[in-house]
Amino acid sequence: MDAAQRLRLDVPGDVAVIGVGNARQTELVSPSVSSVGPRHLFRSLAELLLRRADGDDGPDELHELVWELFARESTTGTTHPGKASP
Repeated sequence: MDAAQRLRLDVPGDVAVIGVGNARQTELVSPSVSSVGPRHLFRSLAELLLRRADGDDGPDELHELVWELFARESTTGTTHPGKASP
């Protein structure tokens, strides 16, 4: 987004921007950044790390996370806070 702004490109008018991971910061910048990723990826990772740090040496686990598209201003020109696109 910084590069687009330095080149005086309009986001999303001239170029669309999308991120991966759906980090919270994607909603805090202007324009907000569309993203793909699990809704609670970082929370799930933190819970897993905390359990391991507390000594949970249980068996390996398979964690299946559903990926979603979170359409925000950087691709649509509008924002839909907290709502995943269909």
